[in-house]
Amino acid sequence: ALVQESKETLQRTEPHWPQLAQDGIRNVWIVKPGAQSRGRGILLMHSLADILALVQSPFIYETKYVVQKYMERPFLIYNTKFDIRQWFMVTDWNPLTIWMYRSSYVRFCSQEYDVSRTDEAVHLSNNAIQCKYRNGLRDHRLPHENMWDSDTFNAFL
Repeated sequence: ALVQESKETLQRTEPHWPQLAQDGIRNVWIVKPGAQSRGRGILLMHSLADILALVQSPFIYETKYVVQKYMERPFLIYNTKFDIRQWFMVTDWNPLTIWMYRSSYVRFCSQEYDVSRTDEAVHLSNNAIQCKYRNGLRDHRLPHENMWDSDTFNAFL
């Protein structure tokens, strides 16, 4: 009876939580310090108590953080996490005028995705992080240098 009630509750929840399939059930949160770059200080955390202890620490009181629910089931390429680096330039606010550079590139993690691992090589695809790691056992179609140009990405899609 409990299993059936749980399934029914989940079914009633899904229309109100469209991201449920991506968000997952492991309670993973990504904590990013403000005014940082190159992946510095980014952590994956599972506990509200741990997050609060970090952001309320007297040693880092001036630091601001962005805390977001981590997508536990992201879109992957060959079971590997990636991001898309795209450039925009805002030249006016009123009226809002935005220019986009047509080319972009895709950056891959050096390790296959596994939500149970919390190390940065699995989750943070920026170059400053990935240059510290050797590529793990991944699909042979992934580039050794962990980058695709936009044409290669479009061909993949």
